[in-house]
Amino acid sequence: MQNSSSFFCNRDCKYFPCHKVEDPDTFNCLFCYCPLYMLGERCGGNFKYTKKGIKNCTYCTVPHRPDAAEYIRTRFAEIAQTAGIAPSAPQPELFPSPDGPRDPQAVLAAWNAAIALPDAEAARRAKAHWDGIAKPLDGLGKLETAVTRIAALTGTEDVSIEKRAVAVLCADNGIVAEGVTQTDASVTATMAGKISEHRSSVCLMAKSAHADVFAVDLGMLHRVDGVLDLHVADGTANMTKGPAMTAAQALQALENGAALAKSLAAAGYRILVTGEMGIGNTSTSSAVAAVLLGLPVEAVTGRGAGLSDEGLARKRTAIQRAIDCNRPDPANTFDVLQKLGGFDLAGLAGFYIGAALCRVPVLIDGLPSSVAALLAARLVPNCRAAMLPSHCSAEPVAKAILKELGLEALLFADMKLGEGTGAVCMLPLLDAALAVYHSSVQFRDTGIEQYQPLGGTSA
Repeated sequence: MQNSSSFFCNRDCKYFPCHKVEDPDTFNCLFCYCPLYMLGERCGGNFKYTKKGIKNCTYCTVPHRPDAAEYIRTRFAEIAQTAGIAPSAPQPELFPSPDGPRDPQAVLAAWNAAIALPDAEAARRAKAHWDGIAKPLDGLGKLETAVTRIAALTGTEDVSIEKRAVAVLCADNGIVAEGVTQTDASVTATMAGKISEHRSSVCLMAKSAHADVFAVDLGMLHRVDGVLDLHVADGTANMTKGPAMTAAQALQALENGAALAKSLAAAGYRILVTGEMGIGNTSTSSAVAAVLLGLPVEAVTGRGAGLSDEGLARKRTAIQRAIDCNRPDPANTFDVLQKLGGFDLAGLAGFYIGAALCRVPVLIDGLPSSVAALLAARLVPNCRAAMLPSHCSAEPVAKAILKELGLEALLFADMKLGEGTGAVCMLPLLDAALAVYHSSVQFRDTGIEQYQPLGGTSA
């Protein structure tokens, strides 16, 4: 219960000082612990105040004792969205520190072997269920495909995404020193703080989609209270002068991302959303994409957060210098990541891998998220099964990356905000699709003969 006393520290409550008691395990304040009071619905119970909060409530059926802690935590989670306060992020169980250097390729191969292949039978049952609904075959198009893919991944046609989390991985990038951005690196920490306070764009959008948002530090220059600490180093090195990170750092960032996904899956989240915050990460993303896709820098590099023509030229020049300086091997994805990537990209790639290991679907967001998905798919091919597309970023290389992944975006809104905002927009669409999937009338209940595929194309 140590966490619970700080979880709902309501500073507007006139009894707020009582939150600072010495023993949070035995402290019980009805305003904090009772869902009815938290939602403003007074139950009418008879109780009295003591120095340790409210005691002797004759109406409550749940004792406010340490042995009721798990129940109280569950109630916290149920009312957090309504109360406007997100739950604390689960602390990932990180991979143990090795005694000496490890072979990244061996780690990646082990992950790939551990990922369960999609369940073809579950996919068949999900498709049969869709076809049995009284509607035209494939009437919901890519939404039906998404639900069927989730069934294959999870191994059950009873698809549920009721509990969802957005992980916004934050890191700084050394290439910012080359003047490739409008703002300096301090903005990364500022925005990470706003995300942790649930005041950023993605937080407001996620609230409407009933998703919890967690800000995560993979490698920021400045630490921020309230941001989950998976810190690898204080930003990457300037990749125009040498590798962005060491092999050990790249592997640690991958492992930290995987551990984060596994911790969220263990906490009961049934779908994950990728987000990022890192000044300069469209530069690292473009560099990685150029090498992995074999495309010229000019074809993959956009204006990011709104660079001028002069700024765009400077950005493209810096990216080309980084590629020329490091000479990454396109056939060795880990080499490309280490030399040109960022801690946010590496963490996101690990996040996809961890989600696949836990058989939890994960939504791809914009350019950095898409590049991280490409990295993950090249490093650990079996993790592709967990990836779901959302929108097509306004960045020039976005379509090419999704095509390389064998995925098609469902949303085309020229979004380029980042943070996971585009991917969050997919959640209401999936909710709508699942409402039809679970509750629509079946052909067998209508007396209408079920549609059969007859070939040809629809008019």
